[in-house]
Amino acid sequence: MHLSRILFALILSLFAGVALADNIDQLTQSLAQKMGVPEKYRQTSLVRVIPFAQYPESKLVFNRYNGITFDDQGSSLPFAMFLSLASAETLEKFYDKQLPGFHKIRHGDSTLWFAGEVKTVVNFPVDHIDKVWVALEPFVVDGVKVMLVKMNYRLAQK
Repeated sequence: MHLSRILFALILSLFAGVALADNIDQLTQSLAQKMGVPEKYRQTSLVRVIPFAQYPESKLVFNRYNGITFDDQGSSLPFAMFLSLASAETLEKFYDKQLPGFHKIRHGDSTLWFAGEVKTVVNFPVDHIDKVWVALEPFVVDGVKVMLVKMNYRLAQK
């Protein structure tokens, strides 16, 4: 009897894993569509140019590898966004290990890591479009709580 419960639990967890994978793909697709992200910025091969490690179960929403040009602020560095179903604590531990030389700051309900020292963060990210950083931000997509992992980065020199 005990063995049957274990097998049942394993089968359920396998199906839950498949449903979870489908769910994160659907949420990522939905967010990208709501943001109006063109397909050229959503290709998963674009992950290779990002110099930071990505949390393994996260999904690319977009990668603006050529930055974003603003009318009044100039241009940003390349910028990528990932969606994750992992908890804020899990992601924070992961990025603490990945970004040991970065300066960690709390800003509202977000956690930010800056490559250089930043005294205060007031107008994020607008005042920091020219800086290298990683940010964790809680968000809701289609009624589901997710974490957005945002990265402002410099392309590796060839």
